Amino acid sequence: MATESKSKYAILGFLAMKPMTGYEIKNYIENSLKYFWHESYGQIYPTLKKFVENNWANVVIDCDATTRMKKVYSITRTGIKELESWLKQETASFVPRIELLLKVYFGKFCDNSVLIEHLEREREKELELLKVYNHIKSTLEKKCHCDEAKYSLITLDYGLGLARFNINWIEKTINKLKENHEKN
Repeated sequence: MATESKSKYAILGFLAMKPMTGYEIKNYIENSLKYFWHESYGQIYPTLKKFVENNWANVVIDCDATTRMKKVYSITRTGIKELESWLKQETASFVPRIELLLKVYFGKFCDNSVLIEHLEREREKELELLKVYNHIKSTLEKKCHCDEAKYSLITLDYGLGLARFNINWIEKTINKLKENHEKN
C-alpha cells in the first residue's frame, strides 16, 4: 500500500510562518530541515499550484525592483485548518534503510578490518554532523528566543541525541569487532 506524501504539510508549515515564493520555501527547507527532510522544486511548485486550486493558499504576482515577476504564496484559513488537522493525526512509522547496518549484519562474510573501516568513516561523518548541530544550536540560542527558535531547538535536540547515540554505538561496535578479531 502506497504511503501518502507529506510534502504538502512541510510546504504548508512554511507558508503558515509567512508568505513565500517556491524558491524561498526551497531555501528555508535547505537551511532548516535538510538533515531530516527534503523537497525538490519538482515537488514544491506542483504542490503550490494544488494549494491554490484547493483554496489552501492564495498567490499574488509581485514584481521586484528588477521587474522580475514572482509568485508569492500565502496560506488561507482553509490551509491553516488542513495543517492543524495533520498536526493532530498520529505520525506514520517507517523503516529506515541504513546501508551500514546491512553491511554489519552480513559482516561475517568479510574481514572485520573492512567493517571497522566503514564504521570509522561513519564515525567521522557523525562527529562532523555533531559539530554542525552544536554550531546551529549555539547560533539559534544567541539569535532568537522566540517560539520558532524553541521548536527548532527541540527538533535539533533529536539530531544531537541521534548523532551522539550513533557515535557511541559505532565505538562499541568497533571495540567488539577488534576483541573478536584478537580472539581468533
